[in-house]
Amino acid sequence: MNKYPSFRLLKLQIVKSIFFLFIFFAILQSSFTQANSEMVFLSSDPNIELAGTLTIPETLEISAAVLLLPVAGPTDKDLSLGNHKYYKVLAEGLAANGIASFRYDDRGVGQSQGEFLQASLEDRVQDACKAMKFLKKELNDVEDYGYIGMSEGAGVSILSSDRCESAAFMVLLSLPVRQGDVEMKSQMKRLLASSFFTDEQKLEIEKEAMKFLDLASSEDSESKRKNILEIMEGKYGSVILPPYQFVPKDPVEKTDFVLSPWYQSQLNYNIQEALSRSSIPTLSIYGNLDQAIDPIANAKQVKEISPQSEVRQMEGINHLMQEANLGSPMEYALLPTSFSKDIVQLISKWILKM
Repeated sequence: MNKYPSFRLLKLQIVKSIFFLFIFFAILQSSFTQANSEMVFLSSDPNIELAGTLTIPETLEISAAVLLLPVAGPTDKDLSLGNHKYYKVLAEGLAANGIASFRYDDRGVGQSQGEFLQASLEDRVQDACKAMKFLKKELNDVEDYGYIGMSEGAGVSILSSDRCESAAFMVLLSLPVRQGDVEMKSQMKRLLASSFFTDEQKLEIEKEAMKFLDLASSEDSESKRKNILEIMEGKYGSVILPPYQFVPKDPVEKTDFVLSPWYQSQLNYNIQEALSRSSIPTLSIYGNLDQAIDPIANAKQVKEISPQSEVRQMEGINHLMQEANLGSPMEYALLPTSFSKDIVQLISKWILKM
C-alpha cells in the first residue's frame, strides 16, 4: 500500500485549504469594513439629548454621508423589530460601499431623552435638521450629504431638506405622498382586505374606522375625547388602529395615544408642496407588497409632483424594504431576512453615481 497520498488527494487538500483561507480573509475583511462611534447631540429642544451611531467605512475613502430617518412610531437607531435591525444592516451595507451614515434613537427610545408621543411631526423635522447639522460637522471633509428616509422618515427627509438643512440628494423608501388622514383610511381598507373577517364584518369595521378617523382629525372639543373613547371601548375598538407593537391595548390609553401631539400631527402629515419645490436628485423606492401604504398610487403621485425623481418599484418587497411573502405587518418580524441586500446595493450604486 502506498504510504504517500495520491496526487488527486493532495490536490483536493490544497483546494480545501485555499477555500478556507478565502473564507477566513473574507470574514476578516468584512469585520473591518466599518467603524461605529456612539454619539450624543442636542435635539431641537435644548433640554433633550438624542443618542446615535456614526458608521464610517474603515477600509474605503468616504464618498458620501447620509442621515438615516426611520418609519413612524417610537423607533430605535437600528430600526429594530424582533430579531431584525433594518437600519444597522443598511448602515453596514452602505459602509461597505464607501458611504458613511448617522442614525439615532427617537425621543424617549433607547438612549435618547424626551417623550416620543409628546413630539409632533414638526419636532421630528427639526430634530432631523439638528442631526444633519451634527453629521456635517463631524464629517466636515465630505463633499456630498444626503437623506435616506423610510415611510414617515422619507417625509421628514423632504421637509428637513426644504426647511433647514439642504442636501445633495435624497433616497425615499416607501414614501407616503398623500395627506395623513387620507393615507390612513386607505391603509385601513387594505389591511381589512387581507384580514380573516367576514365581508359583513369588514364593512362594519370600515364604517367605524372612517368615523373614527374623521373624528380624530376634527377640531378639539369637549366631546372629542368622549366620542373617541366610546369607539375604542366599542365592538371593533381593538382593530380600529393598525396592529403595531407601540399601539396600546387599553381603550383609555388608546384614546390618549390618538390625542397625543405625535398622532394628531400624523393626521395632518403633508409633504406635497415641499416635494414640488425640491430640485435635488431623488430616488424613490416602493415595494409591490407594501400593505402600510398604497405603493402604486404613491409612486404615481411622486412622478406627478416631482418629475425629476427616479421611481423604482420592487417585486416581492414589503414596506420595510424586506423580501416578503405577503407584505402584512404581522409578517415583518417572522421573515428570515432584514433589509434587502439588493436594495442596499441599488441605493449605494445610485448614490455613488451622484
